[in-house]
Amino acid sequence: MIILYFLYNFFSDKKLYILLFFLGLASCAAQKQVIKEKFVGKKDLLPSTINPSLPSYQKDIRQNTQDVNNDKQLDLQQQIDIIREQAEKALIEEDKLNQKTENMAVKQQQHEHDLHQDIYPDSLNIAVLLPLTGNFAQTGQDLADAAQLALFRLNSENIRLQFYDTKADTKQAYRMAEKAIKNGADVILGPLLAETTAAVKSYIRGIDRQPKINIFSFSNTITLADENLFLLGLNPGEQIEKLLDHLLRLGENRVAALLPDDDYGYFLHQSLIDYSRTRQMPVPKIIFFPTDANDYTPYIQQISLYESRKFALQEHRRKLRQENTQNAIDELDKLDSKNTFGPLPYDMLFIGTRDENKTRVLSAQIDAFDANNDDVILAGLAEWLNLSSLSNEPSLDRAIVAALPKDSQEKFNALFQENYQRKPQDIAPLSFDAIALYTILTRLHGRVPNHDDIINPLGFRGINGVFILLDNGIVKRNYDLYEVDNSKFFPLGY
Repeated sequence: MIILYFLYNFFSDKKLYILLFFLGLASCAAQKQVIKEKFVGKKDLLPSTINPSLPSYQKDIRQNTQDVNNDKQLDLQQQIDIIREQAEKALIEEDKLNQKTENMAVKQQQHEHDLHQDIYPDSLNIAVLLPLTGNFAQTGQDLADAAQLALFRLNSENIRLQFYDTKADTKQAYRMAEKAIKNGADVILGPLLAETTAAVKSYIRGIDRQPKINIFSFSNTITLADENLFLLGLNPGEQIEKLLDHLLRLGENRVAALLPDDDYGYFLHQSLIDYSRTRQMPVPKIIFFPTDANDYTPYIQQISLYESRKFALQEHRRKLRQENTQNAIDELDKLDSKNTFGPLPYDMLFIGTRDENKTRVLSAQIDAFDANNDDVILAGLAEWLNLSSLSNEPSLDRAIVAALPKDSQEKFNALFQENYQRKPQDIAPLSFDAIALYTILTRLHGRVPNHDDIINPLGFRGINGVFILLDNGIVKRNYDLYEVDNSKFFPLGY
């Protein structure tokens, strides 16, 4: 108390504050010294783990006070010099400790950076080849925006998308593939159409590069698939398989089909033959029609045995007239609207059209020539769900299609519309899933995914359920069944 009183009278207010400041620095220095002696050399501890002991801090201050009181003979100025010298030493020690802390922090940051680089490569370049102008521009833009959306949602900082406009033209697609490779593409997403996919495949397979570049095309032309070209487009063969299983579940097994006379129709034909054989079903009756046909009458009459059933109606009417009973008269009245009589030679009639106008005309003519009745299932492809007016076609009532689950699709549509203010086409999630797949595999393996990384027998869960990439480039998916009822498509429940 005596010393404090003396100091109060000896110094002005400012000088007292200065002295108290030096006393504070000295105490801090003592504390820093305790920390340094306790932790220097322990590399496994980060600066944030240091927790100094409060009792040691108080003990050092009491010791300093006692030393000053015991040496009452020292001149006050000498005491101040001693305190100042201690404070200066403390500052030096504090600088050393701060430098050590900074060095440890830098090393920690470098370690985290190296770890980040191991997990996330500098850049994965995905070339997106789509028709961004021309007849298929809207579909191409939906696919492009879905890819961007996946990149944003998954925070894929190390994946870069490079967009190239194929203009739905084979020569342009070839040039864009060449440009993409020169720009360092690691993988190709697209093209959309079979023709442009074939052009890109031709260029990529002609260059000498290892490992080979994987192509994820939105086409569903199976003949294009190989070990490095995966077809993301919906496989019509799997849709046929789902439809035939449904028919067998109902206890029926006879199938007929009206197919376009082109490569797509030939693929549908082969799928029907193959799946029928594996299920021990009768050989399907298949009729091809020209792709430029506007009138399908002869093909419908042929597949439904129209002429023989028409003759059967005439004979049946003749017999009813001969009976001349009330029941016979009532039945004759019912037959007035009919053109044929007798059962149809099939339980399911599959129509292999994807064009809205062709499907409408064909289904209407099927009704007109009695090629469809309550005992027959009319079946089509997943594309029918996208043809808005088809559900309003009376001749398609009770028709069924095999398509991807719609519930997840609707959630994706809401997300897409929130970001782009429009509803996407149903194909858009395929692009989202492809980018998501590469993002996850890149993070998992810390490099550009190779062929073995992609081939996983358990598959991957995407927007529309699980999909499995096979070694031959085919992509397997799970399909649901939908039926037209009161102008709307409803799930059948299995």
